[in-house]
Amino acid sequence: TKLYSQGDKTVRSIPIADHCKSVQLLVWSKDVGKKSFKVNVELLQGPNCKRQYYELQCGGGTQPYHAIFETPGNGWTMRWTNTKTLHDGSHEFVVVPYELENDAPPEAMGTPMYSGGY
Repeated sequence: TKLYSQGDKTVRSIPIADHCKSVQLLVWSKDVGKKSFKVNVELLQGPNCKRQYYELQCGGGTQPYHAIFETPGNGWTMRWTNTKTLHDGSHEFVVVPYELENDAPPEAMGTPMYSGGY
């Protein structure tokens, strides 16, 4: 499912399944090769934790941004904040499991946790 949200500083929170040791992130601008994107990504585990904070910026390349984030244990959430302007910040992203625990259900691999856009 692709979602579109207009607006500066829009925030999405994506819960990470407990059986995921790591997740894969793919991000691309809506007009690949013409527009850029700029987002802040926070990885949180529980209410009183140290945040992992990343600033991602792409200058309009033809390839998507790709990263792997380790998420061992339970209770992870990825918070996504679009920091571009209302009309210029459209982009899409997908978060999928990359590495699973041994007891994870077989259908969990390759199923997107979130597929959306701004």
